[in-house]
Order: sequence, then structure tokens, then C-alpha cells
Amino acid sequence: MIKLFSKISFTLCFLFMGVSQATILPLNSNALTSDDYIVHNYDGVDYDVVWASKVNTERWYTDRDYNFNTLFAPSYYENSGWAYAGQDGIPDLLTIFSGLEGSEIESLFKSNNTYVHAFSHWNSVFDEVTNNNDILNKDMKSTWSWFAPDVDINSMNLDDKKSQRTDISSTSGTTYDTFYVRKSNVSVPVPEPSTLIIFVFGIIALASKKRLFN
Repeated sequence: MIKLFSKISFTLCFLFMGVSQATILPLNSNALTSDDYIVHNYDGVDYDVVWASKVNTERWYTDRDYNFNTLFAPSYYENSGWAYAGQDGIPDLLTIFSGLEGSEIESLFKSNNTYVHAFSHWNSVFDEVTNNNDILNKDMKSTWSWFAPDVDINSMNLDDKKSQRTDISSTSGTTYDTFYVRKSNVSVPVPEPSTLIIFVFGIIALASKKRLFN
């Protein structure tokens, strides 16, 4: 039984290693905590607001070698309640912060002279606030200004990437900061175990049963 479990564990580790190498993931894929976002009241309703990125585009090329940052959608964290502002009954971002100057909004996202943000949870490369100009100017968005086409980037040649980078940088709003929102104190359902884990335990159970009857 121990040998069988070891073989299964080794196979799973190998499988996950292959997946991790082929899949772009956030720098930190753990669930967000209350230290990663602020709570702001608008019209008698509390909203959790997370500063998710310093760009408002699904893809942003970061250097001349065409390496890029991927910005993940609020739905990346399943059953977490995070959404684009202006959708699913949530007011748009500037409505939530209506009546506030940019400097006042910025102060909401400061704690002990440190910015409250969750860049590492929503980006594959960006992990820190490098300037506060967008938030001071209220250049803030939630829904992305540019969405990546359904094309494998590995199949794109240099000219394709160059053209795409130009398209991204010339699209209005892509340099804005991104914020996601959810209603506060909403019960979040516990996600079901993944199919893979169920499958593994099924194999272990069958193996144990076989050994008992042999």
C-alpha cells in the first residue's frame, strides 16, 4: 500500500511540474486576506476594493525581448466574490469613490505609509506599486481596456508581437490602474475538491479494497 501511494504521489508531482511549466500563474496564488484590500462604504453598502494592477490590460509587454505580464480576471479566484466594478449589481468604480479627490482615494489605500494592494495575486510579473500618479488623477478602471485574443502567444512571431504591443500601448486606458470589487460580508461557498484529488483517492480506495480481499 505504501509503495502504491508513493508511486501515485510521484506521478502527481511529475504531472503538476509539467502543468506549472506550461501555465502562466500569478506570483502568489494564495487566497487574499483582509490585509490585501480595503473596505469602503458607498450609499450604505460596504464594498471590498482590491488594487489589482498598475495596468488595465490582460497582457503588457515588459521589455524588448517581448516578455510580458499577464493580468488575471477577478474570476481567477473561484467563489471568492471578486468581480469587475459596474457588473453583477456592483456600482462602477468612480461611483463607489464619488465625492472623493484622488488624494483622498490614495490615502484609503495607505496603511503605515505602505500601499495596500494585491499585485502579486493578480499579476504574473508585477508585484509592487511603482507610482501613484494614476490613483491621484483617478485614472482607475476595473473592466480591462484590452483583452488578449484567443491565440497561443508561443505561435506568434516577432512581427506579430511587435504589432500587438503597439496595439496595446495605443489603446486608451491600458495604462490605468486596475481595481476589482465585491460586496463585503458575503458568505463565500467552500469550493468542492478537485476532480483529480477525488480520482486519486478513488484509486487508493480500490487498491486498499483489493489488498483486503487477496
